[in-house]
Amino acid sequence: MAHTDGEMLFGFHWIWGVILLAVVLILFGVGRLPSVGEGLGRGIRDFRKALSGGDDASKGGPPESGKN
Repeated sequence: MAHTDGEMLFGFHWIWGVILLAVVLILFGVGRLPSVGEGLGRGIRDFRKALSGGDDASKGGPPESGKN
């Protein structure tokens, strides 16, 4: 079945994407949207790193502390 305008893409109609975007803008506001995206990206990156076993603490080096 071919995709045409107005049909569902990945199981969602395009209007649901617009509604979701509007709800996110109402909840977080335009000013906080970049920080929300940054936090979400950092969380996904950390999750992938943990799944692949690329944890910084397991590299064998001593933990760094801010105290001198």
